[in-house]
Amino acid sequence: MPYIDLPERWNLRLFYISNPIQDGGEIKSRPLDYTRHTLVFFHAGTSSSAGLIKQQLDPRLAASFNLLFMDAPHHGGTTQDDKETHTVEESADDLRAALNVLQVPSYTLFGEGVNGGNCAVFITLKEPQKVKGLILASPGPMREDPAVHSSLMRLIEAMSMHKDGRGDGTGRIEKEVLYAVGEYFVGGAPRLQTSREAAELAFDKRYGTGHSAHDMRWILLSGAEREPPSPAELASIRCPVLILSGSEDKVISPLSAAEEWKKAFKGAKGGATIASISGAPHLMSMSDYSIVNRMILQFTKRNLEA
Repeated sequence: MPYIDLPERWNLRLFYISNPIQDGGEIKSRPLDYTRHTLVFFHAGTSSSAGLIKQQLDPRLAASFNLLFMDAPHHGGTTQDDKETHTVEESADDLRAALNVLQVPSYTLFGEGVNGGNCAVFITLKEPQKVKGLILASPGPMREDPAVHSSLMRLIEAMSMHKDGRGDGTGRIEKEVLYAVGEYFVGGAPRLQTSREAAELAFDKRYGTGHSAHDMRWILLSGAEREPPSPAELASIRCPVLILSGSEDKVISPLSAAEEWKKAFKGAKGGATIASISGAPHLMSMSDYSIVNRMILQFTKRNLEA
């Protein structure tokens, strides 16, 4: 799989997948094709481009667009040197630098969750001439809800209890903490029980053994303590904007969050649009991928034709 090396950005080595194809059980990357419009995908926090596999392998998207999936700093296959602090805007700057190295002339951005959505917004502000469309899926409120922020701080504290071998020696994270992990990152809908349990197991396996949770701490803090662009900056965005909201997402990105973003995009071409997907949870790119992909396809084609 390809990487982009940016030593000047804290030795960033950014992992990406372009025009993916499944070869046996393995996802392989193919060269970028700039004869077609590029769709760039940014994943949700604590996930990676692998979480967007349903978009990677959708023949409708592959037949119409040049596809690019990027792992944000401290996620997936991307690596970066330790820093004192890390913000979502810094992640956006790293992703933007990688896009410039790849010389992608213009693109439509799809950003999921707090991490992907905010990265997409910051890049739209800093590369307005290149961004032809902006799709935000479950972007969360502009600032974290105080109750959710408190839960994330407790999660960070629980993880730190097990860092460097501390804890009760069992290598397990407390059940109530793992339950909060599943609720936050996957959602509470009954149909997501299998995915929720798998996420809890994977989280416990990685962070319950006493290994460093520094990267995860940065990921959680950068999202929980995010600062949005100013109202004037958001109002300056001129490209078409689509906001996807799942009706079952009651905690991380409720409909009120989508409405908050919609009002902020005062200058969006034709006005920002909200599409609510009935029964969809927070990470809808996996659970409701067929509907999500159809909306991506329709939105992007309509903008290009216009």
